Amino acid sequence: MTILEILKSLDIPIKTKGNYITKIGDIGEDGKIFYYWQFYIDNKISMIPIDKFLVNPSAKLIELKYEIPPEGIERQKILLTGSEGFIGRNLYPKLSSHYLVRYDLVLGNNITDSRKLEMFSKGCNAIIHLAGKVLVDESIRKPLEYFDDLKGTLNILEVARKFDIPKILYASSAAVYNLQSPYGLVKLQGEEWMKMYSELYGIKTLSMRFFNIYGPFNNKGIIYHFIKAAKEKESLIVYGDGNQIRDYVHVNDVTDFISSILNDNFECETVDIGTGVGSSVNDIINILKILSKQEIKTINRKAKFNDSDYSVAQLFWKFKPKINLFDGIKGLL
Repeated sequence: MTILEILKSLDIPIKTKGNYITKIGDIGEDGKIFYYWQFYIDNKISMIPIDKFLVNPSAKLIELKYEIPPEGIERQKILLTGSEGFIGRNLYPKLSSHYLVRYDLVLGNNITDSRKLEMFSKGCNAIIHLAGKVLVDESIRKPLEYFDDLKGTLNILEVARKFDIPKILYASSAAVYNLQSPYGLVKLQGEEWMKMYSELYGIKTLSMRFFNIYGPFNNKGIIYHFIKAAKEKESLIVYGDGNQIRDYVHVNDVTDFISSILNDNFECETVDIGTGVGSSVNDIINILKILSKQEIKTINRKAKFNDSDYSVAQLFWKFKPKINLFDGIKGLL
């Protein structure tokens, strides 16, 4: 019996688009683990005990690998904003030893909705705040929309203050180093608010300045577009001369860091999430030529922004990346 058939038998309304279903583990008062299904259907969150689904006990409806936390690691209840985005989708499998509250716009949950945010945040031990728009050029066209992300970040800080949530991991950006857009400014202002709440209310904050992250589930960025074009044997669009240097970091290194740092002691820190190694657009093209063993055609266009800066990570704190660019791209082909 399929999920949809079971839901229909329980008279639960089903729509394919926009609905969300997941299996969540929790711990009862007796210390035993129990499971239930969480549904997001027709703008409502519903919980149904898993024994309701034992119509066909042999059916594997949705598999969930539950991990007992390693010795010395405390199981936490964590609010993850942006859970269904690129980084979030790579991160939450690595948090399976914790109780994860997934909060994302595609699930009908907006960080600008303070009341709903409060409802989801109660009882949490930490917040990983990844939600927000990420397009520099779009922020120049629609600055007010990006200002909404700052209001959302303030809502995150407020629920942490109100419910005594002691720790926030905040997704900032390397765009703070060379302010050319509302996007970069909003991220920098978010960092300043993190520092302010840390000083005034004792909330432990970690601002993570993400550089150019690539990897599975990504559908933006130069590496994604170049790989897609190479697979389809199309010409690569290069803005400028291709000599612009950037720091490209694999999402597995990023999510390993986030999942490991949750149990670390920090007060108010800022860290660059990059490799510290600069690679040009032409370097990426050469890697694709080697790995694909085919000729790569390019079309050069005028650069959109001032891309002359040498932008690589320098403030590492405890971040130690392992995957180099060649191996990272190889794994995506």
